[in-house]
Amino acid sequence: MTDDHRFDETLTINLKRDEAIVLLVYLTRELYMVADDKNLRASFVHAAEVHGLLALHQELLRPLIDIGAPDAEGIELAAREHLLKRFS
Repeated sequence: MTDDHRFDETLTINLKRDEAIVLLVYLTRELYMVADDKNLRASFVHAAEVHGLLALHQELLRPLIDIGAPDAEGIELAAREHLLKRFS
């Protein structure tokens, strides 16, 4: 394999804060909290897919660490509503 594909290059993804919060909560639930693989993990076709999503989850967690307890649920609900308003 050569470096032609630039796999080690860092990418930047721009999301609004409400989008990032909703995505973080979704990935947290689907990757860590749902039992019996009846979740996102059940759809994986290759072992590398979980690593890609775990990396995305970690990148979202860093700038959003302030949404943790005790107000996490309220912030999550507000982010969902704000996101829906933007697209309704």
